Amino acid sequence: MKYHFVCLWAFLLPLPSSADDVVKAGIIESQTLKAAVDSQERIDSLSDDILSMKAQIEHLTRETSNLDTYREHLELLQSSQEKEKSQLLEKIADISETRAGIVPLMYKMVDSLESWVQQDIPVKRVHRLNRIAQLKTMMGRADVTVSEKFRRILDAYRIEMEYGQKLSVFSGQISLDGLEREVEMLHLGRIILVARTPDHRQYWVYDRDASQWQALGEDLNEDIDLAFSLAERTDIPHTISLPLSVSFSTGGTR
Repeated sequence: MKYHFVCLWAFLLPLPSSADDVVKAGIIESQTLKAAVDSQERIDSLSDDILSMKAQIEHLTRETSNLDTYREHLELLQSSQEKEKSQLLEKIADISETRAGIVPLMYKMVDSLESWVQQDIPVKRVHRLNRIAQLKTMMGRADVTVSEKFRRILDAYRIEMEYGQKLSVFSGQISLDGLEREVEMLHLGRIILVARTPDHRQYWVYDRDASQWQALGEDLNEDIDLAFSLAERTDIPHTISLPLSVSFSTGGTR
């Protein structure tokens, strides 16, 4: 009976220490594996962060390079603009000098044109002098640019030149013996200016040398009437004889 008690007691004794170590080793191994997994996860996360930072650095590097290129471009633009500014200031100075010289020139041109019209044969003289009066008024207007003033003066000169190339008919008044008479006038350039009464009974030619009208004989009436018809486009061209308003010889023959 005692023997059996001893055996039972043997079964009730604690497990050997080697089994304990095995359990502990398993726990440690499990913890080690978990720590390794956690470490790998942290490494993977850090690797992703590093790759992201590397991509950002590369992006910032490209942006910096682009900014450097753009800065160089702006510097070139600034240099070009400074050069253009300098050239523009020079042009403005030149324009100011030109304007200072052209304004007196325009006044002289208007005065010369007025003198010319007053000395020219009296073809639409009142109308032409009115145009010059308008030019004089224009010269004092601040709302008209210098270039526009110059253009209008040149246009007036062009119109005056055209008077020397035209054959035309117009109505007007002439002074005869201190009296003004309504007449029909015809001019061919600046070499012929004749007039007739509306009833075609009296005819005159303007003598530029004497600055007066001279009566014509009846022998030229038909040719003068034909010239009027030609100028008014009511007749076909003919060979006609007309008195000249200017002399081409010292003898005074016209």
